[in-house]
Amino acid sequence: MGRHCRKWPAGKADLKVARIIQNHSQPHDLTLYTDGSVRRWKSGWGFCVKKGATTIHEDSAAFKGSTSSLTMEKVAISNALRWLASNRYSQTTRRAIILTDSMNLISKANQGRGSPDWFQAMQHIHLESLMWMYCPAHAGVKGNEQADWLARNAVITDDRKW
Repeated sequence: MGRHCRKWPAGKADLKVARIIQNHSQPHDLTLYTDGSVRRWKSGWGFCVKKGATTIHEDSAAFKGSTSSLTMEKVAISNALRWLASNRYSQTTRRAIILTDSMNLISKANQGRGSPDWFQAMQHIHLESLMWMYCPAHAGVKGNEQADWLARNAVITDDRKW
């Protein structure tokens, strides 16, 4: 799947992503959608965690000023992994899928060049499998749209500039 999905009829990209997830997961696995948002005056991150079709957790925050969207994408993934490491799901979940609309970050993860924050969080997660998946942005994929909304509408939690 690529950016061309944005031109598909409504619902097609969401259905395609759902089928891929279904083919590579079990009903008790977690799906973590992550996204970042950068505006001239604010940079935000957001993630939502789903178990099946149910959202079980959401989180987001923002900083004053703008940075790169890639930076905010990394921060979103870092926070999603920290959440996974710090709650009961890290003991009971065997497999998880991280969905991001950043091909750059998926490439880095596949090459073992992820953020040090990711590696630190993953030391506390007892998964058999962590799959990374590209999810097209602004193509109507519900989980991605939810993470995007959280990132865009995140509240500035720190007065310091990024």
